[in-house]
Amino acid sequence: MDIEEVLELADHLIFTKTGKHLDHLQQAILRGTIQNCTYSEIAEDHYASESHVKWVGSELWKMISEELGETVKKSNFRAIFEKGKIYKNKISSAIVGETVTVHHINICSESERAKAQQQKQSHLNDPEITPNQPYIDLNDAPKITKFYDRTQELSTLEKWIIEDGVQLITLLGLSGIGKTTLSLHLIDEIKTNFDYIIYRSLGFAPTLDETLTNLLEIFGNPDKIEIPLSR
Repeated sequence: MDIEEVLELADHLIFTKTGKHLDHLQQAILRGTIQNCTYSEIAEDHYASESHVKWVGSELWKMISEELGETVKKSNFRAIFEKGKIYKNKISSAIVGETVTVHHINICSESERAKAQQQKQSHLNDPEITPNQPYIDLNDAPKITKFYDRTQELSTLEKWIIEDGVQLITLLGLSGIGKTTLSLHLIDEIKTNFDYIIYRSLGFAPTLDETLTNLLEIFGNPDKIEIPLSR
């Protein structure tokens, strides 16, 4: 199992428990652990104090342990995942509506996969969606529990999108500053102006072909739509 596969699986476990994806430092700790790096080395590489990295790591192992029902720590994390101890039944019950493959081992239960397929098909068979009843797909979005006053920023973004017709906006800022929260609250303000609103995380993004296929299944019959790809 390579590093990216381990990170993807760990990300799903953490998202299931917290509603948030792994942040940059959590990913760095997992990556460093797999590469046999010490907390001191991880801290030095990412301009953080060793004590802070240790604390983040401790909380991370605690959350993963709770999801797996097995004690996981820095010293055994690599062995648990590399020896194939995927805990199929425990993880399949935690990851709902998604299919994750690790070395071709499906760790999503058959019942949940069937349920997800039925939901997907029901979306394809929905009647024509009007701007007042938009198709909203926020399945990949984290759960927002707190939101602090961003009235001015929301108004500015709404003006750019609705009045000025801006088609691409990039939100830049430090990790954890609230970019995703702001964008999700913006959706509530502008959703009636669009037929489709789709949230996708690029943390572990699929290939371009897979992304386009997924979007075409949402928008309509993909057999009738051709998009030339320049590579």
